[in-house]
Amino acid sequence: MEKTLVSIASDALSQLGDLWNTMGVQNEERASYLSQITSDVATMYATCVSRQVDRKSLLDAEIQGLQTTIEDMQVAMDEPVNVVSAGIPFLAP
Repeated sequence: MEKTLVSIASDALSQLGDLWNTMGVQNEERASYLSQITSDVATMYATCVSRQVDRKSLLDAEIQGLQTTIEDMQVAMDEPVNVVSAGIPFLAP
């Protein structure tokens, strides 16, 4: 990633400060605007986290389904083996 989140925020804050100084924007208006930006960013981050939680849930369900399929196949072959003890770490609970 070329720019970090901190550097992006710092650059934007610096540019806003320069603009507001030129325009004569008072501290109360600046604080209100920055509060709204903070809220918008927090909402965006929460949305990103929520999407990844959903993605993880789908992957967990897929892994569980595959584990069940493997166990069913082992039982059908009369060779039941505990998948977790078989050394497949990504199938561990």
